[in-house]
Amino acid sequence: MQYLQHTRLKDSPNWPEALRLQVAQDAVRDGALINALRVEPDLGTPARGGLPATVARRTAAGWRISGRKIYSTGSHGLTWFSVWARSNDEDPLVGAWLVHKDTPGISIIEDWDHLGMRATCSHEVVFDNVLVPLDHAVSVSRWSAPQAELDGDGFLWMSVLLSSVYDGVAQAARDWLVGWLETRKPSNLGASLSTLPRFQETVGHIDTLLFANRSLLDAAAGGTRRPATPRN
Repeated sequence: MQYLQHTRLKDSPNWPEALRLQVAQDAVRDGALINALRVEPDLGTPARGGLPATVARRTAAGWRISGRKIYSTGSHGLTWFSVWARSNDEDPLVGAWLVHKDTPGISIIEDWDHLGMRATCSHEVVFDNVLVPLDHAVSVSRWSAPQAELDGDGFLWMSVLLSSVYDGVAQAARDWLVGWLETRKPSNLGASLSTLPRFQETVGHIDTLLFANRSLLDAAAGGTRRPATPRN
């Protein structure tokens, strides 16, 4: 997510230059992390459409943001929140507002306790009348005339980075399985499970699928696509 956010930041024409430099310099100097907070309790993921319940109200002092975000990966470790919200205009602005973690009015509800994923800290983050400057509406567009959040390169980056995470999990699971098959020696067999053709075929099938994964990821990372195979 850090790589994806900074890749989009580098190419985005909407961000004010001062904010772009601040977020980038924070990352280089202090290791500051940024992530998008998008999912909400009622709406779910914005990929399915709909307006966010998180609202940014324009005031003389700046934007006042109120709302709740769930599945907020990295919550405690983030320096910057890219908060998906809408303005309170009749034709609302919809998109990302940049919020620093130390801004008053932010609280984290530690409700994420999923086995094997506790370290992601994907807790609920609550914004209660949080004040940010007007130029922190960094990537917004009118609901009546929405702009695409990702161009072709952005989708390619997202596809490669997210898929690589799942591929890494699958690779680790494969390696664990092979190690277990080689060391597990049932007394009635007198040899390791890895000597059995059934398990060898299963591992071979797993390796074939993982090879296909790696080929597709390598091609996408290189910015190329495999030519379509003609059908007879």
